[in-house]
Amino acid sequence: MLATLPEPLLLPTATERDGYVPNVVYSCGVLLHDDTLVIPYGASDASIGLATTSLRGLIAALTGESQPQHALPHAGGLP
Repeated sequence: MLATLPEPLLLPTATERDGYVPNVVYSCGVLLHDDTLVIPYGASDASIGLATTSLRGLIAALTGESQPQHALPHAGGLP
């Protein structure tokens, strides 16, 4: 392992906390669109979603150059 974040990159929203396996989110891979990482994920074995974060921001957080930010869930398309 080369680097870690002090907090999880992806956290369940309030509506994603209830389900067969409560309070759990898990990534299903990642897509790169320009500088945006698009992260499909499952939540509590009850729903699926997409979250995004900046690739440059993630690398900066992993190398200690900036504070980490959580990936943001999206209801629609890419920004």
